Order: sequence, then C-alpha cells, then structure tokens
Amino acid sequence: MMEKITKRPNQTVFLSLILATALLLVGGGIYAQSAADAKDWPQTRAERTGYKETSHYADVIRFLQDLQVQGAPISVEYIGESPEGRPIPLVIASRPLAA
Repeated sequence: MMEKITKRPNQTVFLSLILATALLLVGGGIYAQSAADAKDWPQTRAERTGYKETSHYADVIRFLQDLQVQGAPISVEYIGESPEGRPIPLVIASRPLAA
C-alpha cells in the first residue's frame, strides 16, 4: 500500500520570496529619480554594502517603514505570522496608491 506524502512548503522560503518580491517592487525603480534625489531615499543592506550582504527581516521592515516616511506610494499590511512568530508583510506599490 502506498502512502500519500504531503510535503508542506518551507515557510521560511515562502517568507523570503515575499520579502524579495517586495524589495524588487519597491526598490526596483518606482521613481525615475535624478542622482541628487536618489541619495535621499533609503537604501537596502545590499545597496549599503556594495551587494556583499543581504537583508535580514528587521532590515526589510525598517526599509519599508523608511520608504513610507519618505512618501513612497506603498501600502504595507500584514497577512499572517511566520513560524518564527514574525509578521509577514504584504506590500502594495502603485501610483496612484491602491489599497
């Protein structure tokens, strides 16, 4: 008799994909900025370290908060909790801002 094996997706990988997508959407050029304007916007850990390091969860949350403070057209909601007990962010980046 064959057992049906159900494999649960690795939630850490899923969270990483959500956060990476958020960073790409938000950091990937929502604004066409001049070089002078770009220095005023928050940078990711990768940008600050010459792409030698990647962001930790706390870095991503801080980055999203900094973008909101700067007036980026983003909405941040939380859609659940990771196995580690951390809120999972959902980022909507659009102009005009969609809710």
